[in-house]
Amino acid sequence: MAKQQTTPGQERLTRAIAVLETQLRSLARDLAVLHRDIRAGKLETLADAQRRSGEIRQWLGIALEMEMKLEKRGQHGRRTGAGGSIDLDAARTQIGCRLDRLRRARCPGRFPE
Repeated sequence: MAKQQTTPGQERLTRAIAVLETQLRSLARDLAVLHRDIRAGKLETLADAQRRSGEIRQWLGIALEMEMKLEKRGQHGRRTGAGGSIDLDAARTQIGCRLDRLRRARCPGRFPE
C-alpha cells in the first residue's frame, strides 16, 4: 500500500489544528474551574459573579468560533484535496487582538504577553 504524501501546507494546517485543539481543551478546563467557583459560591460579590459569568460567555463564544473555523477548514481541505491553507500571520494577529481585548477586560496576568 502506498503512503500518501502530504504537502507542507497540509502539515502546517495539521499542526495549527493540533495547537487549536490543545488550546480549546485548556479553555474547557479553565471554564470548568470558573463554573465550579460560581456554583460553590466562592465569589466575593455579585459583581464578581457577573464578571466571571461574562468571562465564561466570552470564552464560550471564542471556542465556538474556533470550532466553526476548524470545521470550515476541514471541509475545504476535503473538497480541494489539498488540506487547505492557513494564514498563520493573520491567525497570530487575530489571536493577539483577542488576547489584548481579554487583558483590557480585567483579566491581567491570566494571559501571556
